[in-house]
Amino acid sequence: MQPSSDVARAMARVDGFRQNTPRDGDPVSQRTEAYLGYDDTKLYVVFVCFDSEPDKIRASLSRREDALGDDKVEIFLDTFNDQRRSYVLTVNPLGVQMDGTWVEQEGSQYDRSFDTVWDSRGTLTEDGYVALIAVPFKSLRFSPEKTQEWGLILARWIRRNNEGSFWPYVTSRIEGRLNQGGSLLGISDVSPGRNLQLIPYGFFRSFRVLDDRDDSNPEYVSDSGELDGGADFKTVFRDSLVLDVTANPDFNQVESDEPQVTVNQRFEVFFPEKRPFFLENASYFETPINLFFSRRIVDPQIGARLTGKLGPYAVAALYANDRAPGERVTNDDPVFGEKSRNAVFRLSRDLGNQSSVGLIYTDTRLHDSFNRVGGFDGRLRINANWLATAQGVASSTRTSDGEDLSGPAWDVVVQRSGRQLQYTAAYNDRSPDFRTALGFLPGSRGASRPGQPRTRALPLRTDFRGVRQTLSYRLRPEGDVLIAWGPDFTFHPSWRHDGSALDTLYSVDMSAELIGQTSLGAFYTGLIERLRPDDFPALPEETRYSSGRSGLYWSSRSLFRTLTFSGEYAHGTVINLVPPEGVEPALADSTQGSLGFEWFATRSIRVEGTYLLSRLSTKTTSRRVFDNHILRGKLSWQPTLRLSLRTIVQYDSLVADPLLTSLETSKNLNVDVLLTYLVNPWTALYAGYNNNQSNLRVIPVDDGSELARADRIGPESWQFFVKASYLIRF
Repeated sequence: MQPSSDVARAMARVDGFRQNTPRDGDPVSQRTEAYLGYDDTKLYVVFVCFDSEPDKIRASLSRREDALGDDKVEIFLDTFNDQRRSYVLTVNPLGVQMDGTWVEQEGSQYDRSFDTVWDSRGTLTEDGYVALIAVPFKSLRFSPEKTQEWGLILARWIRRNNEGSFWPYVTSRIEGRLNQGGSLLGISDVSPGRNLQLIPYGFFRSFRVLDDRDDSNPEYVSDSGELDGGADFKTVFRDSLVLDVTANPDFNQVESDEPQVTVNQRFEVFFPEKRPFFLENASYFETPINLFFSRRIVDPQIGARLTGKLGPYAVAALYANDRAPGERVTNDDPVFGEKSRNAVFRLSRDLGNQSSVGLIYTDTRLHDSFNRVGGFDGRLRINANWLATAQGVASSTRTSDGEDLSGPAWDVVVQRSGRQLQYTAAYNDRSPDFRTALGFLPGSRGASRPGQPRTRALPLRTDFRGVRQTLSYRLRPEGDVLIAWGPDFTFHPSWRHDGSALDTLYSVDMSAELIGQTSLGAFYTGLIERLRPDDFPALPEETRYSSGRSGLYWSSRSLFRTLTFSGEYAHGTVINLVPPEGVEPALADSTQGSLGFEWFATRSIRVEGTYLLSRLSTKTTSRRVFDNHILRGKLSWQPTLRLSLRTIVQYDSLVADPLLTSLETSKNLNVDVLLTYLVNPWTALYAGYNNNQSNLRVIPVDDGSELARADRIGPESWQFFVKASYLIRF
């Protein structure tokens, strides 16, 4: 673990790492060194990570992007030196790669959607580990200047200590990270070149699936040998602008969505994007109001995207058509066979001190209907702790029924970030006729994690005005066991545009952070909701409901070297939003919970489990309205860095009382097997099999067929597929 060659000794040496967490400002607990150098084609970074207890290093052999719970090192490369967005390249002690960007915006965060081609190696030793990173310049975007000046941050994470240490010193006492970075000087006469990429792909599948587009005649359809293929093309202009063009793009989602509770939900549940075309540089399209939710574009035939930076300007543009609207309807529908046309344009300009202004425009059209949204936004860094963002947009819509709608939407957020005190005040306004066909309207940052019952914000929707305030305070004893503890408060009232009260949410949360990435807490959430006959026709007039839930949560990621676990439990009252037809919604007793674990049986074998429970009972008789259970198990085997095999088994059960709810009893069992050989994000071979069984049946009737529920599950659909793609790079 010492530089032994002339080249190694000539590299720039960096030490003096200091903690950001848990003890802000203290020296790194384990000796850490980094060495930097470059040649005509690549930047090289070597981390030498000593450890006095090498047997406690957290390291697993896993798929690319799937080692976030391990010890790791990473580099932040702010190649435009604008302190707004940087590349983040991460390696665990065995060389598993993770990459993304760090975006300085409201709630600065990692954006793991970015992928590029680079090399890494990691080796465990008797004294710790060594990690090597080699980044081709053609994998980066930077200014065309002869001599480069980049922002630079180096980091090491020691999981068992909850420790993150940085060079240079990055404190949590002020807002932002890139504004605290150092400068990487001395790189000159380098260029990414033309960087032309062609990525052809082929897709083969055999399948049997239920076609229920026609309610009066559902049927099973199958194909023993369906072939598909296409290509993506990428080129770089002026070293910093990236043009992606795709024909019959590869939009098959290989990875399945994480489970979430979707029953008794008043608004749409958010599932994150997983398709590569939409993931790369997704942060360029982000604004305070979520106006581009890429899962709205389901099955495009052609697409093009331009992203990048020219001086102080960041540019993002996208066009794609979508075959899905014309395929989801029956043959006699006017929309049958038609494709929607979707376009997004985003432009922002940097201003001094990490501030910016921008504009966005989205447009989607189908047959005689359309939706257009446009507006402006801004980000103002007030001082070291305070940040403000604002956005105002307006929409124009013509529905499929020929109705014309238009209206504005506004967001204003002021937040304080600090080591002990954090505060956010947000004003959200959605007019009654505001629509965003390409966005995700019923959602808000700060909501609970998938499958968990905590809620920290009201869902945003049309005809809504709300003021959300959150306050967090942390006492930091930074002891051998207790690192920090303190309360979180939320108060979120809302109104309609006519001034009448809508919903009010208030919550108190007390949590503690312990050593070993362990946390626990307790919470209470109260909710006042008002439902109208427009929401539920069975209501004779507007009705006020007051509900509340209290609960506990806990998690640990590094208390044990081979086991992580988490859980949450809540009990209280909620509204039964799915009563029988003609019956008014009523308050009911609610029990919700989740359990999860991750067991590293060996460095290459991982077992994961998830259990979600949602139960509703009547308040007067305690009779069950429904029981919803979701169980998911995942087995992953990673014999090498490139080869992996994973199996997911998920069982969903909804047992419903037809006298108390309009829901039907349903059961579903899904088995998903995927074999992957991944050279890089674009050169890969996949072979997968999916089998779904349920209690849904197609039964014959006099004038066709209909869907019915049976007592037992049986075969419903299956699919076998092989997918291959290859990166050709010039």
